[in-house]
Amino acid sequence: MKMRVLRLLVLCFGYLLAFSLSSYAGSFSGKVSDLDAGNGYLTVTNPAKQETQTFKVVSETLISDADGKPSQLLNLVEGTLVSIETAPGDGKLAVKIAVLPSLEEPP
Repeated sequence: MKMRVLRLLVLCFGYLLAFSLSSYAGSFSGKVSDLDAGNGYLTVTNPAKQETQTFKVVSETLISDADGKPSQLLNLVEGTLVSIETAPGDGKLAVKIAVLPSLEEPP
């Protein structure tokens, strides 16, 4: 009986730890202000927050266009509106980049 209780407590602690670690993943959105595709760096500016951040983009980073289809880093031109999810524990490593629909009307 004691082993069952201990096992249950360890299991609960494991779930709690996993949940708390996943909550450290961050997000940032704004417009692409600079792209260094050769070195895998993307700089994004959020004008509302008056904040600029640079993210590391690796081959495992998932990039999608405004329609949700897979895309590439080179398609993220200056002015593109994006949302970036970062890795837990490392707020500068982009794990997912999604192009957001433009608020401007097409010509």
